Amino acid sequence: MTTENYVFTIDPVPMQGKEHNKLYPFYEALKEGRLTTTSCLDCAKVAWPPRQTCPACWSSKMEWVDLPTTGTIISFTIQEAGFPIGYSGPLIFALIKVGPVKFVTRLVDTDRADMHKGANVELAVTRVDTPALPTEARVLPTFKISK
Repeated sequence: MTTENYVFTIDPVPMQGKEHNKLYPFYEALKEGRLTTTSCLDCAKVAWPPRQTCPACWSSKMEWVDLPTTGTIISFTIQEAGFPIGYSGPLIFALIKVGPVKFVTRLVDTDRADMHKGANVELAVTRVDTPALPTEARVLPTFKISK
């Protein structure tokens, strides 16, 4: 896991425990290095982000499924200025395809020289330390260029 310095002003990272979040299995799997989401048992739609209700047929019969931990960059952007408090730049964001889903993620431990459409990426779970809750480690799904 990578570690980020984190300034506790407005918290963009949800509470991830069972008592705070109905989608807590996502975060528990992420802490184990697994990327998961939900799939509908009625229509087989794989949802991203994970959901309690199917976005295609509105069924509440969802199951947890593992996604690959590798993917491919579709497009990317590099943020050169205007960083959130606690972050330094540049920040790299990419639209990636992982298995059947596409989503925007932050790329970490990545040199801009390695960035290109079609580059392979792998899961790099980022730990978010929160000073107000030092005993509760939280994580975010980030990716890095595969070497």
